[in-house]
Amino acid sequence: MVKILLVDDVQQNLVALKNILSNPEYELITAGSGSEALRQLLRHDFALILLDVAMPVMDGFEVALAIKQRERSRHTPIIFLTALKNDIAHVYRGYSAGAVDYLEKPLDPEVVRAKVAVFVDIYRKNQELLEKNREIERQAALLRESERREQEYRLSELKRASAVRYQNLADSIPQIVWTALPDGAAEYFNLRWYDETGMSAENSHGLGWHDVVHPDDASDFLGGWNLALRNGTPFQHECRLRHADGSYAWYLSRSRPERNEAGEIISWLGTF
Repeated sequence: MVKILLVDDVQQNLVALKNILSNPEYELITAGSGSEALRQLLRHDFALILLDVAMPVMDGFEVALAIKQRERSRHTPIIFLTALKNDIAHVYRGYSAGAVDYLEKPLDPEVVRAKVAVFVDIYRKNQELLEKNREIERQAALLRESERREQEYRLSELKRASAVRYQNLADSIPQIVWTALPDGAAEYFNLRWYDETGMSAENSHGLGWHDVVHPDDASDFLGGWNLALRNGTPFQHECRLRHADGSYAWYLSRSRPERNEAGEIISWLGTF
């Protein structure tokens, strides 16, 4: 249903307008003054405004200017109702204030209905166009979202494939390979570590791997490692690690920090 605002300070004129425009497709809302009309504009969006020019306190020109200054209603068409249509200065002022047409009093019902029907039809076509544009925007947004998800999926698949390839490569070399979080907590070891130390992944991760460092080497080795963590510098040190059979063997440990674009350490990469 299309909303139309009727503004006139004379109640009989509003009743006459409502009778003329009685139509199940129109919702006719009335206002008896300029201020009341502006309040109605805060509550509703109108297809058309029929506005009396000669009103006390705030005349039709002032109301029209206020309507056009408001973003939400600046494009709402206004038809002035006046008995002074042939006054050129009066007409010019009306168009300057934002009127799209005039209806001369006394009103001709057929002319009123015909002119209102034209603007209602324009309004409906504009609404249909807006709805089509909204649907296009909605479809475009869905397409963008679908493309974003597809891109994220592809990236996740690439990362997964890269991680699998990295792990396969790490598992194929004879050295122990490991990675740790910025604070030094281990998060990954290749198969060589588990084969040689006999430790489980659960016991190795975090700081659990410290348990296989020979007690005589632990203070010096882990002290150097903690210093590297604090300074963010590459680490190299020798120590003995306990094998699965309880024996110890010497290893050279090397590690370097991995940094992001901001220079922050995001992980440590190392070998034994």
